[in-house]
Amino acid sequence: MVYCGIDVHKHSWKVGILKNGHIVKVFSQQPNIGQLVAHLRHNYPGCDFLLGYEAGFCGFWIAEELKSLGMECKVLHAADIPTTDKDRRQKTDARDCRKIAICLSNPSTSSINVPEKELQYDRSIVRSRIKISRDGTRARNRVKAHLYYYGLSLGDTVPKYWSKAYMDKLRQWSIEKQDSALGLLLDELMALRQLKLKALQEIRKLARQSRYESKVKLLLSIPGIGLCHAMCFATEIGDIKRFKNLDQLCSMIGLIPNTNASGEKAGVGRMTKRGKTEVKNLLIEAAWVAIRCDPDLKVSFERLSQSMQKNKAIVRIARKLLNRIRAVLLHNKAYKIASN
Repeated sequence: MVYCGIDVHKHSWKVGILKNGHIVKVFSQQPNIGQLVAHLRHNYPGCDFLLGYEAGFCGFWIAEELKSLGMECKVLHAADIPTTDKDRRQKTDARDCRKIAICLSNPSTSSINVPEKELQYDRSIVRSRIKISRDGTRARNRVKAHLYYYGLSLGDTVPKYWSKAYMDKLRQWSIEKQDSALGLLLDELMALRQLKLKALQEIRKLARQSRYESKVKLLLSIPGIGLCHAMCFATEIGDIKRFKNLDQLCSMIGLIPNTNASGEKAGVGRMTKRGKTEVKNLLIEAAWVAIRCDPDLKVSFERLSQSMQKNKAIVRIARKLLNRIRAVLLHNKAYKIASN
């Protein structure tokens, strides 16, 4: 078996090859998969190959093309690759590709799930809406910062949601004051709103596709879950059967705490930064809605709030909500609120 670690960059790759427990070669090459495969097959005939690289900006296309050429490839989480203090202080591409090759030689090394190409494109549509929505919030904050900077006030409090009437009021203000900068900021905000609407239309069309229609109906039966939430969970989770239990699903999303247990001491900290942040945020957002719609979750939230802060209690509710999501997808049955 030959293990090949690839440190991927935009204009060059650093490749480390491990055989019989030793690094036998480290070299640089252009980002060319055919060239790499030809090199391996020419120099190591009759060997089996396992290649790998860190997940990052390049996505999964390298693993997909290697698989099409008959090469096994793993996409590794960067934080799961063992490293030493010396490696951190003297970081080079050569060291990184060696570490990846050594990590691949460990049978217990787990890799990131590589979704199908169609699912990746569908996931990008949902993620684009989230990014556009975030950009819209930034644009709105720029408008408010502009008004505060010049001491401008419309004589009333700024509403949480900016309606068309309020936007027209701001536009009229910019015309009266001949404030061209404010007009440009409003143009940016309006353009982002149009993009967000277009992204929502694409998500609605996607939800009507046969591969998502049944899943979306099941997820919408859960209190607190809306269309965008349902499509986010459907595209990010993928096949629910690949998770053996709820803990694995929580770990993938990042809905678990950091722990530090040693000897007689056991400490539990904040939620881990690992996982899918967008999914975690949407899940917690849905939990706030669910406690107003579902009596059982409301009772659980009120009980938890007596012993901890509400922002911590809602995380426990989000976990309960995730358990419901897993149950309806796993058993293919819609959720029903228990009647008192």
